[in-house]
Amino acid sequence: MELQQNVHLLWFIGLYAVLMIGIGTYLSKKVSSSSDFVLAGRSLGPFVLMGTLLATWTGSGSISGGETSVAYSFGLIPSLMLVVPTLIGIGILYIVAPKIREFGKYTVSGILEAKYGSSARNLSSFIIILAYVGIVSYQMKGFGFILNLTTGMSVGLGTAIGAALIIFLAMIGGLRSVAQTDAISGFLMVGGLLITVPTIFIIAGGWEEIVQNVPASHMTTTGDLTTIQLIGYLLPSLFLLLGDQNMYQRLASSTGDRASRKGKLVGCLLC
Repeated sequence: MELQQNVHLLWFIGLYAVLMIGIGTYLSKKVSSSSDFVLAGRSLGPFVLMGTLLATWTGSGSISGGETSVAYSFGLIPSLMLVVPTLIGIGILYIVAPKIREFGKYTVSGILEAKYGSSARNLSSFIIILAYVGIVSYQMKGFGFILNLTTGMSVGLGTAIGAALIIFLAMIGGLRSVAQTDAISGFLMVGGLLITVPTIFIIAGGWEEIVQNVPASHMTTTGDLTTIQLIGYLLPSLFLLLGDQNMYQRLASSTGDRASRKGKLVGCLLC
């Protein structure tokens, strides 16, 4: 079954953009200090926190690549193995969440500077800048790619729209607006998956029909990946989760240790 483009889906994209801009603009009026802008005034409860963590870890790059790409290229089991690093990362961050709040730092560079000095801060800042140039760019391009598949819009135009929306929401209200719009987007993703996955499964003809139409290697444990290749897929996501600036900033923005732990646990398990 081929994916059919439908230009009328642009109405839903437009409605979503207007909703996000409206919420972001409204919440930006509550920003009265740098703490409000960067840490949302430390006001994120568990519900909003789990939503923004979910949206942070599962973006357009994950939908158009990541586990989806591994499942397509090597099979379902190797794709499910990518959950393991996420679970390990969740466990570690769950333990250290109260320490992050107590430490009073909300950037990876700030934490390393406090522990190891300015040289560690400078080196980590350089590495983070290099990493996020790639991460942000593929997230924006992934947005354009999804719009192209679903509506027929060019990838370039879709990427430009995604970049404009993301930058606007980040600049107008900082985390105060981003966290709330993230939470809405995150729960929309979960709701969409709960509907579309069973629907696609039925359209595909069920499990037996799917098995008959994939290579035999896709039904093996490793999908013909060598041990080194499999590790090469597993470790980057663990290191990214543990060093993700967004995670530390959001944990530092929670209302308390209980909220940060609950939000981190539930939000990332939904990923």
